[in-house]
Amino acid sequence: MNNKKGEMQGGIGMLIMVAITLIVGLILLSDGIAGNVAQVSTTTTASNVTYTLPAAAGDSIDLTGQEYISGIRVYNETGATQILIPATNYTIGETVSETTGVKTVSLTLNEVDYQGISVNVTYVYGVEGYADSSGARAIAPIIVIFTALALAVVAIYPALRQKWD
Repeated sequence: MNNKKGEMQGGIGMLIMVAITLIVGLILLSDGIAGNVAQVSTTTTASNVTYTLPAAAGDSIDLTGQEYISGIRVYNETGATQILIPATNYTIGETVSETTGVKTVSLTLNEVDYQGISVNVTYVYGVEGYADSSGARAIAPIIVIFTALALAVVAIYPALRQKWD
């Protein structure tokens, strides 16, 4: 004797489970996983951002960004024409900020000739959350792909199961 009522309730239960799994999975995929992949691998250009150099040689200022990528240019802001400050007068790098306590791009003054002046700085940097490892930046999109594949399997599985039962 067939139990049609039991089969129907099992089918509804499977449908509800798949629906909940897909809804939660899609929310996590769109808002969580995929949204963070862009943050992990995006670089930004700071163009002519004005900073005041430290008052003493050896002191540092925090620049925008977590990871220095390339292309630092420091120009003296005074006057109608900007004068490029030679790279021997400063050092660019990443340090733990004394003010915020997080990793940041910093500019350290090497020479006393430019202390306390306003400068325009242009450079490419990684935003907060940027992965400095190229392996991590390469794997992040693959995680999104495998998550989407897993959700597709969850969506297709009940139909495949019913076909072979």
